[in-house]
Amino acid sequence: MQIGEVAKIEGRNTAELRDGILDTKILLAGKENTLNNFVVTYSRSVTEFTTPRHRHPFDQIRLPLEGHLEFGEGKELPTGWVSYFPESVYYGPQVRHKGLKMVVLQFGGASLSGYMSTVQRRRGFNELKAKGTFSKGVYSWVDEGGRKHNQDAFEATWEHIN
Repeated sequence: MQIGEVAKIEGRNTAELRDGILDTKILLAGKENTLNNFVVTYSRSVTEFTTPRHRHPFDQIRLPLEGHLEFGEGKELPTGWVSYFPESVYYGPQVRHKGLKMVVLQFGGASLSGYMSTVQRRRGFNELKAKGTFSKGVYSWVDEGGRKHNQDAFEATWEHIN
């Protein structure tokens, strides 16, 4: 059994792949490199946090505790509502306004691709940063032939790690 108490867990900015600052606390976590890996986080938007339209190779369940989440043009998730974002389904652009407090469960979905841990994501971010740039949720790099590429920042990190 795991128990996570928000007041006793140190927060950190987990928004390096996107625009904005999130103070995130990992409440519960699974075992890295396993198909049933998961994470339950509590986050507070320190600044406005935005992402472009994107999708993930894992499932998400979100619960705004204070404030609301904009998850697409004219689509919002108000305080107290629970949402399920299945893997491979596009959503966004996403806006988390300053002060939004939310609990999120992320876990491997039906494809059995698993879930990338925070440690793996940070390692991938740092390794990719040495080869390109991250800006507004997009990773950009120039290949050996001199051609510029743009890719969703999370997607690029996931592919690099996996």
